[in-house]
Amino acid sequence: VSMDSPTLPDLVIDSRWAVNALRFDDMAADPADHVDAGRIAVPGGTSSAVVEYSGRLGAGRWPYLVWLPGDGWYPDSPRLRHTFRFEAVLPDGFVALTQGRPDEATAGDAWTQAEPQQGIYFVAGPWRRYDAERDGRRAAALLLDDDPSLAGLYLEAALQWMARYADALGEYPYHGFALVENSQQTGWGMPGFTLLGSRVIRLPFILHTSYPHEIAHNWWGNGVFVDASHGNWSEPLTTYLADYLVRESRGAARQYRLDTLIGWHDFAANGSDFPLARFTARHDEATQAVGYGKGMFVFHMLRRQLGDAAFLDGLNRFYRDNRFRHAGFDALREAFEAACDCLLGDFFDQWLERTGAPALTLDDARHANETGDAVTVSISQSGIAPPWRLRVPVRITHADGTATWRQLPLRTERLTVTLPLDARAARVDVDPAFDLFRHLGDDERPLTFSRVFGAERVAVVYADDAHAGAAREAASRRPGWRARAADERVEEPAVIWLGPAPGEASSWHRRRGGLYTIDGADVTLDGETHRLDVGTIVALVDETVLSGGERVLLWLDASPAQAARTVERLSHYARHSYAVFERGERMATRTGQWRGRAAALSKTLDPSAPQAPGRIDRPLF
Repeated sequence: VSMDSPTLPDLVIDSRWAVNALRFDDMAADPADHVDAGRIAVPGGTSSAVVEYSGRLGAGRWPYLVWLPGDGWYPDSPRLRHTFRFEAVLPDGFVALTQGRPDEATAGDAWTQAEPQQGIYFVAGPWRRYDAERDGRRAAALLLDDDPSLAGLYLEAALQWMARYADALGEYPYHGFALVENSQQTGWGMPGFTLLGSRVIRLPFILHTSYPHEIAHNWWGNGVFVDASHGNWSEPLTTYLADYLVRESRGAARQYRLDTLIGWHDFAANGSDFPLARFTARHDEATQAVGYGKGMFVFHMLRRQLGDAAFLDGLNRFYRDNRFRHAGFDALREAFEAACDCLLGDFFDQWLERTGAPALTLDDARHANETGDAVTVSISQSGIAPPWRLRVPVRITHADGTATWRQLPLRTERLTVTLPLDARAARVDVDPAFDLFRHLGDDERPLTFSRVFGAERVAVVYADDAHAGAAREAASRRPGWRARAADERVEEPAVIWLGPAPGEASSWHRRRGGLYTIDGADVTLDGETHRLDVGTIVALVDETVLSGGERVLLWLDASPAQAARTVERLSHYARHSYAVFERGERMATRTGQWRGRAAALSKTLDPSAPQAPGRIDRPLF
């Protein structure tokens, strides 16, 4: 072990291990005098200790062995960081892995980690190992069965993402990166490898979502350790540089930002919000909406404020200065301040310490002269005092179809400014690309499944007796959900309707502009018809009047045997407004989101104004 203090603290080991011998500073000690229920009392002033212990593994731990820090499989203390040399003698056919560098002289049965670690990870099992190397970077795949095609996909993805991140952030901090298959459906990331479930790794989107996320964690969280005393910065930064970066590379960054704001609205804004400085880990939808969602937005707004070059410079400085050390948001702020030669205390203070978000209003937009090549814009904000300090993106569309973007400094409740332009203005839009973490207006907030899953009280209504059991099963899985018959009065603001749609279903789409229709067994969504009597499952959400009140209603037409399971699946499609599952398919074959409008934050100055051009979000790297 390497220590942050010159003397060893007391050590802890799982009490199931038998401590057979102890040495403190090369002096033998009787374990009976120092070991009690897994705690090893270390004499004051001790600088080194040798602990010899043994035990028998229970049958339930095999054929896999997964040992993590905190499991008590080696003597440890929260005050220690670790360097180590590790040797393993394994049964025939077993493969093992730690985050250390393999010792080639021992044929892969020993590892050395010279850089200090938060803990020691070790896995062993009867895996089939595949390896690849490119430009000095190594990738591995440890699979339960012989599957070179699947292994090849993960090896290539690992090599590509390691190279992409290394070029942008600094060299990869470990010997290599490995995919390790687990029969349990885990999604764990460790230094130098990830332990993913057998079904998980065969989902086609994992290669482009969870997998780069776990690789990026080797820079953020496993390369620079998290000092969580002022919040966990690692998860939102990793989300921004993995999940968001993938979407940005595919031209879908605006939709990702909108979906993130929808998630915060539906799961956190109504009573479950908390300061980002208090986020430590994800436990539910609310902690994900704040820690991953709002946190991701903080890095996006910082990038927009500093520019790509300074933002990347700040990331490089942070990684270089804190590699294999604990660091918090203060160290991040210092790195970005050095990169931009500016002060960012106000920015970090408000986004880390405050709850809520600003709400924007476009109070006025008009031509400031007869030629129209200047506009006067008035913007106000509302929300919890004091006013937020914002840089509000404004897009001015010109009569010729081109656009000018400006960032307006809004630091008080209201700002009025006149902007000179190079051409006649035809339209003004405030934050049309959702670059600010803010409240969405009612007209720009699409209705999605998350409006139901984020409600505190939900009625699960069964349309017929055949769906009664499914309704009760679905309702039992979440607090605040209650099963009700179709003829019962509904008091809950959100409803899940299981089974055939009632006769009045044709009126449910009154606010969707005819985007869908329900006609017996035929459901038409955005112009495409699906037949329910061939095993297809359709789910959609809308607003309707039920029991004399306005309700958010999620209708799901699925067989009684599939209904409860499909309700749970829909929670993974929370940002969608409809989903279609073809017969026998576990994943939705078609999804979509009802379109919102941003009329309240837009003003047309010329009735013949052309379509406002979208902004091309270029990938950070």
